[in-house]
Amino acid sequence: MTLPSAIHAHTNYDFVSRVLKHLDLVQSVSRDLQSFAPTPFEIYLRSRLWKGPKDDWLKEFDLTQLHRVCLNLGAALDGSQAHYLKSLEIQQERKFCQLGFEYLKGGAPRYRIALQKLHMQSKTERPYYSSDMGPFYQWLRECYDAPSLKPMVDLTCAHIFETYPTSIEKEVFGQLPSKQNWFTMRDASKLTGFGVVFLKKLLGHMNGVGESDALKRTDVHVDELDSAKSYWSSLMTLKEASQSFGLPVRQIKALQDRGVLDTIKVTSSLRYAKQEQVATLLRKVTSLPVAREGQALVPLKAFCRDKGVGIPRLIELWANVELEGALFRGEVGTGFQAMEVAWDAMCAIDRVQFNRDLQLSEVARYLQISVISVRQLRNHGYLSQLKKRNVDTNRIKSYISKESILAFEETYVTLGQMSAKQKIAPIHLARKLDDNDIPPISCGGEYVRVYEKSAVGWEA
Repeated sequence: MTLPSAIHAHTNYDFVSRVLKHLDLVQSVSRDLQSFAPTPFEIYLRSRLWKGPKDDWLKEFDLTQLHRVCLNLGAALDGSQAHYLKSLEIQQERKFCQLGFEYLKGGAPRYRIALQKLHMQSKTERPYYSSDMGPFYQWLRECYDAPSLKPMVDLTCAHIFETYPTSIEKEVFGQLPSKQNWFTMRDASKLTGFGVVFLKKLLGHMNGVGESDALKRTDVHVDELDSAKSYWSSLMTLKEASQSFGLPVRQIKALQDRGVLDTIKVTSSLRYAKQEQVATLLRKVTSLPVAREGQALVPLKAFCRDKGVGIPRLIELWANVELEGALFRGEVGTGFQAMEVAWDAMCAIDRVQFNRDLQLSEVARYLQISVISVRQLRNHGYLSQLKKRNVDTNRIKSYISKESILAFEETYVTLGQMSAKQKIAPIHLARKLDDNDIPPISCGGEYVRVYEKSAVGWEA
């Protein structure tokens, strides 16, 4: 008969032989006993030894499985790695067993909470179930085919398939997912045709997440992919909106700035518009009453040019139902260009909305002077200029500050303002002021028809 080699001998598992081999150490320890209060896990084990299994979720586990599942689950929840378990001190081992037992004694609901906690405390850049579960995964991978562990394995697989990107062709603990719920960003990019960075920013835009946080995403749910594709298909470029409305792109941007259209920015300063909003406005244009003969109507473009009113401004008033009964649908033109406007529609609308800093042309309309005169007032300190960058084009535009205009109006009045209020032609009013020796303010020798209120007896 050939005896097995020492490495496979049963001596290592013979309790009496092991005690005899280390008898001196055993006797030394027995003389200096330390007693510890039993943990709930140890009390549960003793109850199993004395009275047999209880009718609970752990009843099918044998004692070895019960010890190992509690130890490894507790170590994973504590953040320990598998190789540390080989050199655990007794108190640390008791702590891990108790921690794992706290989640297992509550049955399947508490076990699911433990799995979710392992996922949430992931330390890797992209969460992956094998690294998140740590020593618990290593143990379960070795013995998942044990019949007594099947309920736990089923719950674990369900959690993995619902939480992590898993291929439908790759088994996890002997099971294949019925469908793929999560995708890596690279796989999602291939499915949607979007670039990885663009997809991350698109999802961040949809969820209201900042760009820096959006770029940290590593996985995407299948439902989010469907939502992303649907949302992207609902947008249109400003060039497409321009063709639909019959307006240049810069006026589409003006409509967005005025709130007529929502401004959508996904990855950069490039703007998009919502197709539904564009379609709604076009339906409103189509539903306008048809122009009739004999009405004093002017095509939209000609009306705005002759009245000195921007097309976006007129469309904003129409969208806000402030031009009711003044707009009609003509026979020719695309989009808004098919609109015709009653000539007297905006008799009182040519005054600029003064609720912000104004461009030079707007200041000229507001103060009823020429743009050249506005520049002279700016150059000689009567008005203050601001420089602002256009976020779409990165070009610098000049504005006159609202505060300086208000300060200017407290002391000065323009010839145009006096003429409009007194209903006198500007040239006649200018001659009258000159005859009365009332000079305009000094602008370095340049002729600017602006007067001090006190000099002309002006009362607003």
